[in-house]
Amino acid sequence: MNSESAPPPPYGFEKPVNYQQAPPLPPQPMPIAQPVYVGTPIVIVGDYPMQCMCPRCGRQIVTRTEKKSGLLVWIICGVLFLLGLWICCFIPFCIDSCRDTEHYCPSCGAMLGINKRI
Repeated sequence: MNSESAPPPPYGFEKPVNYQQAPPLPPQPMPIAQPVYVGTPIVIVGDYPMQCMCPRCGRQIVTRTEKKSGLLVWIICGVLFLLGLWICCFIPFCIDSCRDTEHYCPSCGAMLGINKRI
């Protein structure tokens, strides 16, 4: 009986490590579908930016406004043209108080409403 122990195995040939299999992951809940804002924009009373909550992104925002030529501008243009003032018939397109105001969300760009003159 020799008291000498066996030489260590060469590098890379150590005893294999017994890895245990990880427990399975718990089932993940299904993501809840978020409602999509689909529909016609509401009519907002006002020509100036207003504070509201965007129904599409859910943020508290101050609307971004844009002026667009609406029905009132075209009626005034047509009346001026029929009265023979065809040189002046394009002036209503330059007056903001005659134009419609569209309100948009600055975060997601969704149209939130329109203030129509007629």
